[in-house]
Amino acid sequence: MRQRLIAWFRLLFEFGLSSGFAQAIGMISGLVYVRYMPISDYALYGLAATTLTFVTISSDLGLNSSITYFWRRARLGGTAFGDYLVGIRRLRLILFLCVGLIAAAIFPAVGQRSHYGLDALLIALTLLLVSALLQMSAGINLQMIRLLGWFRRSYVCDIAGQSMRVLAAAIMVLGISRSYWMALLGGLMCSAVTLGASSWMLRGKIERNRVPVPGLFKAIMRYVGPAAPAVLAFALQDSVILWLAARFGGPHVVASVFAVNRITAIVGVLSTFSIVVIVPRLAGITDIRRFILAGWIAKAAMAIVGLGVIAVGALLPGPLLWLLGPQYAQLDHELLAALTTAAITLVSTPTVLLNRAKGWVRLDPLVALIQIALLVATVPFWDFSTPLSVLLLSMMLSGSLLLQGLAISLIGAFRPGLVTARP
Repeated sequence: MRQRLIAWFRLLFEFGLSSGFAQAIGMISGLVYVRYMPISDYALYGLAATTLTFVTISSDLGLNSSITYFWRRARLGGTAFGDYLVGIRRLRLILFLCVGLIAAAIFPAVGQRSHYGLDALLIALTLLLVSALLQMSAGINLQMIRLLGWFRRSYVCDIAGQSMRVLAAAIMVLGISRSYWMALLGGLMCSAVTLGASSWMLRGKIERNRVPVPGLFKAIMRYVGPAAPAVLAFALQDSVILWLAARFGGPHVVASVFAVNRITAIVGVLSTFSIVVIVPRLAGITDIRRFILAGWIAKAAMAIVGLGVIAVGALLPGPLLWLLGPQYAQLDHELLAALTTAAITLVSTPTVLLNRAKGWVRLDPLVALIQIALLVATVPFWDFSTPLSVLLLSMMLSGSLLLQGLAISLIGAFRPGLVTARP
């Protein structure tokens, strides 16, 4: 027990010094964007970043979480993992092309309703689609590096990529350019450098069978099929909320919502710890009972941290809002709503990812149905003209997702057959 605690503290310490440092670089760059970009440019950047998230998640549909699941299956014997990885990469590319076409139709339409010029929208669209493509491949590479136990190497890749965001932020501080495209270009270069570094570290390291594996595509689809609706619903809900805010609230509402969410990037560093360390580390546990118990301990720890985050937002809104600049100084209630949503996400992230690592995805279509039903039922009556109302809707949907994830965890612990994907 003592050795395990020491190992976890070492991982946490290394994460704080390296990956935490990389995430902090990204967070500081984001705050620079808030303080130095004009509101109209920052609102366009916010729309583009939200669309980028939509493309990234929608072209995933559970494929990234399936990497952890098939990694565990390969460790227990069977098909070499490299074959699963090749199939997953191909499926993601196909999905990216499909989702990219949807984004190419939606993003300019939403932007023009907010009175942005077509040339600016096309520049933003090009940058966000290229960023999404690079980010997709880089994300798969980083997940593999972590599953191999090379946490320090993944931190190096993160820091190398985030340094590009620092360069974009420095250009803004110096006044050379304070446009939306500079922030998007910084994100693109971040993904490109991360992809290059991670590809170099992974060269020749993933084993593959020499002959095609029958039924490989079906095995992947049996996992992805149930998980895809929930992932798609999650991708749609945040994007739809911000698109509606742009339509009915205008650039000021979008900029305010996106600005307070930059503060929650501090909490995002802790969520990243779940993705970077907790899930890959626990995925190596082959005893399912130990795996389940360790998962509940991780979720309880994140819940305690989340309560602390909410307390800080309630007691110290002034210093946090100071980071955003004087134009956002009055958003104390909005900040508390955003931090509450971030605290909920702190718990839901390991909950959902660990459920999927165990293959507990059979009820995910029901999760998607509930989330979509909530969105459809509330949108016609919701007020999108103020930042607070937009953030409260996000908080409600995030809370619903957490409750459903915890319910699946409980069912899986006692009746796993009800939630497990078909073999």
